[in-house]
Amino acid sequence: MGTDWAGRPIDTTASDETLRELLGNDEAARSMASERVIANPERFNPQVFYGLSARLVAEERHEDAMFWFYTGQLRARFDANRCTDELAGVVVGRLNDMFGPAVNRYAFQHLDLLESTVGRVLEFDRATAHEYDPRWINRGTPGAMTAAMAGQALDPTTMTRPADEWPAIAERTRTEYAAGFAEALRKARASASEG
Repeated sequence: MGTDWAGRPIDTTASDETLRELLGNDEAARSMASERVIANPERFNPQVFYGLSARLVAEERHEDAMFWFYTGQLRARFDANRCTDELAGVVVGRLNDMFGPAVNRYAFQHLDLLESTVGRVLEFDRATAHEYDPRWINRGTPGAMTAAMAGQALDPTTMTRPADEWPAIAERTRTEYAAGFAEALRKARASASEG
C-alpha cells in the first residue's frame, strides 16, 4: 500500500506541479505531464487523475477520460477512508463536482463501456502501487481549513489511520465502490428500458 508517511511533512510537490501542467495553457507541458502520469501512475495522487481526465475529455478521448476519472475517484475515496478526518469525503465530492459532469455524461450514455471500465479500474487499483503521499486529502478537509483559520498547524502524525490498516481499508473501499457502481448501472439500465 506504499510508504508509511506518519511523522513526515506532507509532500505533494510532484502531484501539484503535474496537475498545474495538465490544466495549464502550455500544450507541450500538458502533453509531457500526460505522458508522465500514464507511464508512472503510482507516483501521483488522485487529483492528478481527475486533471488528466479533463485533458482527455478536451481531446475527445472519452474512454481514456473515463478510466482516469474513475481511477482518481476510487483512489480519492480510499485516501478519504484512511484519513482520520471523518469529513474527508467532502474533498472527493468537490473533485467529482469539478471534473465529473463531462465524463459522467458520456459514461452514462455508454453503460456497457462504463461497466467494463469500472472493472478495469478496480483491477488497476489492486495491481498498481500507491507511492504518493496519501495525506494530500487532509489539506482540503473541513478540519484542516478550520485549523488553518485558527492559525493552528496540522499534525501529520494524526492525519491518517495506521499503515497496517490500509490493505483492509483499500479492499473495503473497492468493494463499496463496485457495489455502488453496480447499483447505479442497474438503475440507469432500468431507466433506459422504461424510456
